[in-house]
Amino acid sequence: MCSSSLIKAKAKYLENYFDIEIREQNDVFDLRVLPYQSAPVVVEKKLGERAMTQMQFSLVPSWSKEKRVKFATHNARLHSIDEKSGKEVWIFEKPTWRGPFARRHCLVPISAFIEPIYTGEFAGNMVRFLPKGFEAVGAAAIWEEWIDKSTGEVIESYSILTDDPIPFVKK
Repeated sequence: MCSSSLIKAKAKYLENYFDIEIREQNDVFDLRVLPYQSAPVVVEKKLGERAMTQMQFSLVPSWSKEKRVKFATHNARLHSIDEKSGKEVWIFEKPTWRGPFARRHCLVPISAFIEPIYTGEFAGNMVRFLPKGFEAVGAAAIWEEWIDKSTGEVIESYSILTDDPIPFVKK
């Protein structure tokens, strides 16, 4: 997936789509989301009861000593190839993702995601992908709570789950 997305949707649409009640005063959500920014996320508070809350985009593992880790955590690939062994490694095998993947799931409202073009004649440009016929859709994500041991500051953060792109997006 991406490191940038857009949410541009009416609150009423999001309430109906996600079966939630939005208590904020926003009539319309209109936001470009980049790593380390706050964005709306739908979580299950109690069994069967969803709510919208704000979380930071880029997961901070609960065990981290710093609130900004030194590696990219805005996307969590479901599987990857280990560079040393050449073996396939699944998300639940990696310490950063293991706990959140097992117990903390959420949905991220997205009206579009933006992908950079790295190679070819259009390298350096960005492409925006929008869901046809929807104001927004829900991207599967995982989240975590990080607590600063010295100040008590709590950061709730999330990563969008990703997989290999479909051929249209890859092209």
